[in-house]
Amino acid sequence: MSHHDSNPVNHIARIESTKRSVRKYLGIIAIFVTLVLAGVFFAVQFNVLQTLQLHLHQQARAFFGEIVTVRKWVAKHGGVYVPLDKTSGINPYLESVPGIKTTIACDNGPYVLKNPSLVTKELSD
Repeated sequence: MSHHDSNPVNHIARIESTKRSVRKYLGIIAIFVTLVLAGVFFAVQFNVLQTLQLHLHQQARAFFGEIVTVRKWVAKHGGVYVPLDKTSGINPYLESVPGIKTTIACDNGPYVLKNPSLVTKELSD
């Protein structure tokens, strides 16, 4: 070793310089890792939101298809009779149509006729 390298002041200065370099590189690595993790987080979050939106869209299509199927079935059968209660009043529009019996009496109580549009509306509510 040369006399210049054995100087304790130079040795301490080199150690401090090395510490600064290590801190600098560790800081850069920490920033890089943070950015990568943030990118992964946002990519996963975006994917989850896209998947949720797709799932909700598929559910809405399925529900719409069920409503259309029920409406067609009710229309094919000329309406559907449901028990008469506080929520299912007699449809005044159907009462004015000649030949349609809007209420029927059964052993377990009166029933009222619901047309396809009213059934669809009530299912949607």
